[in-house]
Amino acid sequence: MLAAKIAGFEVLRLIAEPTAAAYAYGLNKNQKGCYLVYDLGGGTFDVSILNIQEGIFQVIATNGDNMLGGNDIDIVITQYLCNKFDLPNSIDTLQLAKKAKETLTYKDSFNNDNISISKQILEQLILPLVGRTINIAQECLEQAGNPNIDGVILVGGATRIPLIKDELYKAFKIDILSDIDPDKAVVWGAALQAENLIAPHTNSLLIDVVPLSLGMELYGGIVEKIIMHNTPIPISVVKEFTTYVDNQTGIQFHILQGEREMAADCRSLARFELKGLPPMKAGYIRVEVTFAIDADGILSVSAYEKISNTSHAIEVKPNHGIDKTEIDIMLENAYKNAKIDYTTRLLQEAVIEAEALIFSIERAITELTTLLSESEISIINSLLDNIKEAVHARDRILINNSIKEFKSKTKKSMYTKFNIIINDLLKDKNINQIK
Repeated sequence: MLAAKIAGFEVLRLIAEPTAAAYAYGLNKNQKGCYLVYDLGGGTFDVSILNIQEGIFQVIATNGDNMLGGNDIDIVITQYLCNKFDLPNSIDTLQLAKKAKETLTYKDSFNNDNISISKQILEQLILPLVGRTINIAQECLEQAGNPNIDGVILVGGATRIPLIKDELYKAFKIDILSDIDPDKAVVWGAALQAENLIAPHTNSLLIDVVPLSLGMELYGGIVEKIIMHNTPIPISVVKEFTTYVDNQTGIQFHILQGEREMAADCRSLARFELKGLPPMKAGYIRVEVTFAIDADGILSVSAYEKISNTSHAIEVKPNHGIDKTEIDIMLENAYKNAKIDYTTRLLQEAVIEAEALIFSIERAITELTTLLSESEISIINSLLDNIKEAVHARDRILINNSIKEFKSKTKKSMYTKFNIIINDLLKDKNINQIK
């Protein structure tokens, strides 16, 4: 939003990347169906399941890997070139690998001086990486309930590699939509949507947007935004949350509206409690929270815990009692306070991480009494004291440094012993608790 304003663009609406890609392929034109959006960028891989019903787009599941992308393919090719042709592991070799990758998307071989690599060798090298993306896509389908998909939409320059299309077709046996430049599909889709908003001339459904972000308060007063400002409605978003303390049998939900990072600075909409949760250790419970806004702007929030089959839901009218002037003021305040809000959030997140680490380690020490020597316990307690002092001082850099120090000084000498107690704690747990 801020970047668009700085660049001089008027932001008409926010549109999710999978939706934009589908729009680029004209799937907004009175079509119904379910599509898998396969987005392999330079550094990350994302997959989304997109449901389209009567011109309304809904992302029903997402998955991905932030450490997997086209750059990993470059590295694999670079390693091959270094080993096969005794080349140095350098920037020049990496650039050569990129050139080979790009050439082999439309040719059967790549030749450069005394160096040669065939399309077949490239495919052998990258097949494990492509396989990982297919597995992630299949997991995403499972999360969505294994719907029948009508096509796969390719996004990202790396999807030009023919092997990716071949493996996707083998896995899903459906059409692979790749006619549009995968580097530009999202941009084109967003541009088409913008054109439709300012000069509507199609049968596409023009829908309202969320004026202010909607979310909920997390531990420590931090706001988790679930439906973002300017998101088209109707919309439904599902997120998973867990407990913070042991034997927690209820979770308080505080529904908020606004753009600020801390709950105290946002507008409170509603509160409710999900009760009757099974008493388990912190982090074992999984609660699925759904935020859904219908075409009339009514927000439904539901929480569901699978083990106990416990659920609760409420309805809220987010825009009741607030006018455009107040919305503009809230947006302006968020813009003015963005830097300090972000700093405050980072500090609070660091405090929460530190407190969680202290709690976990102190609990583990009691279980490791017979495995740790007095000197090891003394070192751990001294390092934990440093973290506690940093938390008390409310110094984010000091907190982060003390956590890093703890991890580096305990990693080698006590890693095995901590693993022993972790495995022991898990061995008698049922599968639901482990998940």
